[in-house]
Amino acid sequence: MPVRSLALQSRVDNPQLHRPRRAKLLTRSEATYVSLAECDSTSRGPPFFRMVAVRRHLHAHPELSGQKHDTSLYLYRKLAECGFSVRIGPESRGVIADHHDRCEKHSAALLAIRADIDALRIQDQKTVDYHSQFHDVMHACGHDAHTAICLGTLLAMRDLARDDALPWPVHFRAILQPAEETCVSAQEMITAGAIEGIDGILALHMDPTRQVGRIGVREGVLTVNCDAMKV
Repeated sequence: MPVRSLALQSRVDNPQLHRPRRAKLLTRSEATYVSLAECDSTSRGPPFFRMVAVRRHLHAHPELSGQKHDTSLYLYRKLAECGFSVRIGPESRGVIADHHDRCEKHSAALLAIRADIDALRIQDQKTVDYHSQFHDVMHACGHDAHTAICLGTLLAMRDLARDDALPWPVHFRAILQPAEETCVSAQEMITAGAIEGIDGILALHMDPTRQVGRIGVREGVLTVNCDAMKV
Protein backbone atom coordinates (compact mmCIF):
# COMPACT_ATOMS: atom_id res chain seq x y z
CA MET A 1 0.00 0.00 0.00
CA PRO A 2 1.46 3.46 -0.84
CA VAL A 3 2.71 5.41 2.15
CA ARG A 4 0.39 8.32 1.35
CA SER A 5 -2.73 6.19 1.83
CA LEU A 6 -1.79 4.59 5.16
CA ALA A 7 -3.08 7.41 7.39
CA LEU A 8 -6.34 7.58 5.50
CA GLN A 9 -6.77 3.82 5.77
CA SER A 10 -6.28 3.83 9.54
CA ARG A 11 -8.95 6.49 9.93
CA VAL A 12 -11.38 4.54 7.78
CA ASP A 13 -10.79 1.33 9.74
CA ASN A 14 -11.17 3.06 13.10
CA PRO A 15 -11.95 6.80 13.19
CA GLN A 16 -11.26 6.93 16.94
CA LEU A 17 -7.81 5.36 16.59
CA HIS A 18 -4.94 7.44 17.92
CA ARG A 19 -6.84 10.67 18.31
CA PRO A 20 -4.15 13.42 18.23
CA ARG A 21 -3.11 14.83 21.57
CA ARG A 22 -3.35 18.56 22.20
CA ALA A 23 0.18 19.96 22.38
CA LYS A 24 1.29 23.18 24.04
CA LEU A 25 2.84 25.60 21.57
CA LEU A 26 5.79 27.54 22.90
CA THR A 27 5.52 31.30 22.69
CA ARG A 28 8.24 33.21 20.86
CA SER A 29 9.83 34.24 24.17
CA GLU A 30 9.80 30.66 25.49
CA ALA A 31 11.24 29.31 22.25
CA THR A 32 13.94 31.98 21.98
CA TYR A 33 15.24 32.71 25.47
CA VAL A 34 16.50 29.32 26.56
CA SER A 35 20.09 29.56 27.76
CA LEU A 36 22.75 27.40 26.17
CA ALA A 37 23.72 26.08 29.62
CA GLU A 38 20.12 25.00 30.24
CA CYS A 39 20.05 23.20 26.89
CA ASP A 40 23.31 21.42 27.67
CA SER A 41 22.12 20.37 31.13
CA THR A 42 18.93 18.89 29.67
CA SER A 43 20.49 17.19 26.66
CA ARG A 44 18.92 13.92 27.79
CA GLY A 45 15.58 15.56 28.57
CA PRO A 46 12.58 16.42 26.39
CA PRO A 47 13.15 16.44 22.60
CA PHE A 48 12.66 20.22 22.36
CA PHE A 49 15.63 20.95 24.59
CA ARG A 50 17.76 18.43 22.72
CA MET A 51 16.79 20.16 19.48
CA VAL A 52 17.82 23.55 20.87
CA ALA A 53 21.14 22.19 22.14
CA VAL A 54 21.97 20.51 18.82
CA ARG A 55 20.94 23.51 16.76
CA ARG A 56 23.04 25.91 18.82
CA HIS A 57 26.06 23.62 18.78
CA LEU A 58 25.86 23.36 15.00
CA HIS A 59 25.32 27.11 14.68
CA ALA A 60 28.44 27.78 16.74
CA HIS A 61 30.51 25.21 14.81
CA PRO A 62 29.52 25.51 11.13
CA GLU A 63 31.35 23.73 8.33
CA LEU A 64 31.25 24.39 4.61
CA SER A 65 30.17 21.88 1.99
CA GLY A 66 32.80 19.19 1.63
CA GLN A 67 34.21 19.88 5.10
CA LYS A 68 31.50 18.24 7.20
CA HIS A 69 33.71 15.74 9.05
CA ASP A 70 33.35 17.23 12.55
CA THR A 71 29.63 17.92 12.07
CA SER A 72 29.04 14.41 10.77
CA LEU A 73 30.95 12.84 13.67
CA TYR A 74 29.02 14.96 16.19
CA LEU A 75 25.68 13.91 14.71
CA TYR A 76 26.79 10.28 14.38
CA ARG A 77 27.57 10.18 18.10
CA LYS A 78 24.36 11.96 19.11
CA LEU A 79 22.18 9.59 17.11
CA ALA A 80 24.08 6.54 18.35
CA GLU A 81 23.60 7.72 21.96
CA CYS A 82 19.86 7.90 21.27
CA GLY A 83 19.82 4.24 20.22
CA PHE A 84 19.64 4.57 16.44
CA SER A 85 21.51 2.34 14.01
CA VAL A 86 23.93 4.81 12.43
CA ARG A 87 26.13 4.82 9.33
CA ILE A 88 28.57 7.49 8.25
CA GLY A 89 28.43 8.75 4.67
CA PRO A 90 31.09 8.65 1.92
CA GLU A 91 34.46 10.16 2.92
CA SER A 92 33.17 10.44 6.51
CA ARG A 93 30.65 13.12 5.54
CA GLY A 94 26.92 12.81 6.04
CA VAL A 95 24.95 10.46 8.29
CA ILE A 96 22.26 7.80 7.82
CA ALA A 97 20.38 6.73 10.95
CA ASP A 98 17.70 4.02 11.16
CA HIS A 99 15.06 3.05 13.68
CA HIS A 100 13.23 -0.26 13.27
CA ASP A 101 9.90 -0.66 15.02
CA ARG A 102 8.89 -3.91 16.68
CA CYS A 103 7.33 -5.40 13.56
CA GLU A 104 8.32 -7.57 10.66
CA LYS A 105 10.26 -5.71 7.98
CA HIS A 106 7.89 -6.68 5.19
CA SER A 107 4.86 -5.41 7.12
CA ALA A 108 6.09 -1.86 7.77
CA ALA A 109 6.81 1.08 5.51
CA LEU A 110 10.21 2.80 5.69
CA LEU A 111 9.88 6.58 5.94
CA ALA A 112 12.94 8.80 5.46
CA ILE A 113 13.39 12.31 6.86
CA ARG A 114 16.08 14.30 5.07
CA ALA A 115 17.98 17.37 6.29
CA ASP A 116 21.04 19.25 5.04
CA ILE A 117 23.98 20.09 7.31
CA ASP A 118 26.34 22.44 5.41
CA ALA A 119 26.95 26.14 6.10
CA LEU A 120 27.71 29.18 3.91
CA ARG A 121 30.56 31.68 3.48
CA ILE A 122 28.87 34.49 5.40
CA GLN A 123 30.08 36.37 8.47
CA ASP A 124 27.94 35.84 11.57
CA GLN A 125 27.41 39.27 13.12
CA LYS A 126 25.16 38.23 16.00
CA THR A 127 26.23 38.78 19.60
CA VAL A 128 24.52 35.71 21.11
CA ASP A 129 26.60 33.13 22.99
CA TYR A 130 26.11 30.54 20.23
CA HIS A 131 27.30 32.73 17.32
CA SER A 132 29.65 31.14 14.79
CA GLN A 133 33.17 30.50 16.08
CA PHE A 134 34.63 30.60 12.55
CA HIS A 135 35.39 33.68 10.47
CA ASP A 136 33.18 34.11 7.39
CA VAL A 137 31.34 30.82 7.93
CA MET A 138 27.83 30.52 9.37
CA HIS A 139 24.53 28.67 9.13
CA ALA A 140 22.67 31.42 7.29
CA CYS A 141 20.29 29.11 5.40
CA GLY A 142 18.84 27.27 8.38
CA HIS A 143 20.57 23.93 7.90
CA ASP A 144 21.41 23.79 11.60
CA ALA A 145 17.70 24.10 12.35
CA HIS A 146 16.79 21.57 9.66
CA THR A 147 19.12 19.05 11.29
CA ALA A 148 17.81 19.77 14.80
CA ILE A 149 14.21 19.35 13.61
CA CYS A 150 15.13 16.07 11.94
CA LEU A 151 16.66 14.82 15.19
CA GLY A 152 13.66 15.97 17.20
CA THR A 153 11.30 14.24 14.79
CA LEU A 154 13.23 10.99 15.12
CA LEU A 155 13.14 11.20 18.91
CA ALA A 156 9.41 11.92 18.93
CA MET A 157 8.67 9.06 16.53
CA ARG A 158 10.90 6.72 18.54
CA ASP A 159 8.98 7.57 21.72
CA LEU A 160 5.63 7.12 19.97
CA ALA A 161 6.76 3.75 18.61
CA ARG A 162 7.89 2.70 22.10
CA ASP A 163 4.45 3.60 23.48
CA ASP A 164 2.63 1.90 20.58
CA ALA A 165 1.12 5.29 19.75
CA LEU A 166 1.93 5.43 16.03
CA PRO A 167 -1.15 4.99 13.81
CA TRP A 168 0.52 2.13 11.92
CA PRO A 169 3.79 0.15 12.08
CA VAL A 170 6.62 2.10 10.50
CA HIS A 171 10.37 2.12 10.26
CA PHE A 172 12.04 5.50 9.86
CA ARG A 173 15.40 6.85 8.76
CA ALA A 174 17.27 10.16 8.96
CA ILE A 175 19.34 11.23 5.97
CA LEU A 176 21.72 14.09 6.82
CA GLN A 177 23.10 15.43 3.55
CA PRO A 178 26.57 17.03 3.79
CA ALA A 179 26.92 19.25 0.68
CA GLU A 180 23.53 20.46 -0.47
CA GLU A 181 24.78 23.95 -1.30
CA THR A 182 27.31 22.69 -3.87
CA CYS A 183 25.04 20.25 -5.72
CA VAL A 184 27.28 17.21 -5.21
CA SER A 185 26.24 15.22 -2.14
CA ALA A 186 22.78 13.96 -3.09
CA GLN A 187 24.12 11.43 -5.57
CA GLU A 188 26.90 10.46 -3.15
CA MET A 189 24.38 9.68 -0.42
CA ILE A 190 22.14 7.78 -2.85
CA THR A 191 25.12 5.69 -3.95
CA ALA A 192 25.84 4.98 -0.27
CA GLY A 193 22.34 3.51 0.10
CA ALA A 194 20.54 6.44 1.73
CA ILE A 195 17.26 5.85 -0.10
CA GLU A 196 17.53 2.10 -0.48
CA GLY A 197 14.24 0.47 0.53
CA ILE A 198 12.40 3.64 1.46
CA ASP A 199 8.70 4.04 0.69
CA GLY A 200 8.53 7.80 1.19
CA ILE A 201 10.76 10.76 2.04
CA LEU A 202 10.02 14.08 3.75
CA ALA A 203 12.05 17.28 3.97
CA LEU A 204 11.51 20.86 5.07
CA HIS A 205 13.05 24.33 4.85
CA MET A 206 12.94 27.14 7.35
CA ASP A 207 10.62 30.03 6.45
CA PRO A 208 11.11 33.14 8.62
CA THR A 209 7.99 34.73 7.10
CA ARG A 210 5.73 32.27 8.96
CA GLN A 211 4.56 32.72 12.53
CA VAL A 212 6.08 30.56 15.27
CA GLY A 213 4.07 27.34 15.53
CA ARG A 214 2.86 27.40 11.91
CA ILE A 215 4.08 25.36 8.95
CA GLY A 216 3.34 25.26 5.22
CA VAL A 217 2.78 21.97 3.42
CA ARG A 218 2.32 21.04 -0.23
CA GLU A 219 2.68 17.94 -2.36
CA GLY A 220 5.51 17.98 -4.91
CA VAL A 221 8.29 20.52 -5.36
CA LEU A 222 8.59 23.46 -2.98
CA THR A 223 11.64 25.77 -2.74
CA VAL A 224 13.79 23.04 -4.27
CA ASN A 225 16.52 23.98 -6.73
CA CYS A 226 20.20 23.26 -7.09
CA ASP A 227 22.23 24.87 -9.86
CA ALA A 228 25.59 26.47 -10.55
CA MET A 229 26.71 29.21 -12.90
CA LYS A 230 29.83 31.16 -13.77
CA VAL A 231 29.69 34.93 -14.31
